[in-house]
Amino acid sequence: MNLLNRSQGIIPTLGTTLKRLRLFTLSIALTVISACAAGQTTYYEPNGVTIAYTNEIKGYSVSVLWKPLVVSNNRTIGPAILEFYKIDEPYSFYLTNNHFGLENSMLPFSYSEDGLSITSFNKYEINLEYNEDDLGTDYSFGTTNAPFFFQDLDFDKIEELVLVEIENGQRGVASFKAYKFDGSELLPDRNGITTIEPFNSLDEMSKVDYLTKRITIYNSGGNCANSYEIYKLQPAKNEYEGNSFVLETVIEEQIEEKSNKCYELTYSVIGQSKKLLSKMEIN
Repeated sequence: MNLLNRSQGIIPTLGTTLKRLRLFTLSIALTVISACAAGQTTYYEPNGVTIAYTNEIKGYSVSVLWKPLVVSNNRTIGPAILEFYKIDEPYSFYLTNNHFGLENSMLPFSYSEDGLSITSFNKYEINLEYNEDDLGTDYSFGTTNAPFFFQDLDFDKIEELVLVEIENGQRGVASFKAYKFDGSELLPDRNGITTIEPFNSLDEMSKVDYLTKRITIYNSGGNCANSYEIYKLQPAKNEYEGNSFVLETVIEEQIEEKSNKCYELTYSVIGQSKKLLSKMEIN
């Protein structure tokens, strides 16, 4: 993640030499990112497209430099650099997403007959409207209708910025990467929630319960090998500390070898220890 203060944004207006130079610099960076995402070391000619959201989003003007690479399940996916330009400050910060994706129907591209590849980029500068009505309610979590959204995930009444990583989660679902703010500034990963549990495991199978203040991480392991990790809110002790979460309950599916039956075992978690609370047979 790269944070940078400045007086004006770089995209979508590319009319000045300075802005074109910045776009070229981002194009080179995007080339490197796409090569890493593809696991290759060969040179990629910069050929990304720019996306400009035409409406203000939570006080930000948002622009994207994107290299579409893969078409899967009616979505186009590829590495991207996102710029969030705070309109009333003003300043910008940047985030990268190797799994940035949009529905094919939103894009001015031509696709192969089988819908599995791009045959033509009909436009390289794309304007889109960000529609918050497509994101669900404040009490639901996890959407792929937009490539990013704002939502309070740690119950402190301050919304986090969440990037959607298409097909990057278990079983091919989307994963989510959450970034926390300190005032109007985005916190670096080391000071935020991005890389700590349960937030570093969020995907479309996770549940954020706003009534009980719990976050459930579901792990899909296959037949009688699934599990749940339930994290409980631990409210901040004072205004200088943030809310935290502790692992409260673990639910595991196990096959009993003698009977070959599947059981669901529920444990309470205290520190590093687990205590069995219940065991029941399941189909």
